[in-house]
Amino acid sequence: MGRGEASRRRLLDAAAAEFAAYGIAGARVDRIAAEAKVSKAVMYAKYGSKEDLFDAVLADQVQGVLDVAPLTPDDLPGYAVRLYDAYLDRPQLVRLATWARLERTHRLPVLRGR
Repeated sequence: MGRGEASRRRLLDAAAAEFAAYGIAGARVDRIAAEAKVSKAVMYAKYGSKEDLFDAVLADQVQGVLDVAPLTPDDLPGYAVRLYDAYLDRPQLVRLATWARLERTHRLPVLRGR
């Protein structure tokens, strides 16, 4: 793992812990940067904003779940109802999981804000 990838991983891990402890509104970029041992300037250069960092953390967490329990087209008929119910409760997570899976399998860009 190169230096850039290592700092990205530290940022995502530190941000995940910070968001889990304080929520999005209570999370502080200076604490995240300090824990990740990077400057705030580096954090903003990589992610642009706290909200973009949260999006990256969420995508990383969803990807981690998909890596452990991947969904294939054969899985979908049996899980379609559960996926629909999850969509009603948290549509943003289902969209994110779907796009993360498509991006990984088909190299499609993940679209922000959709």
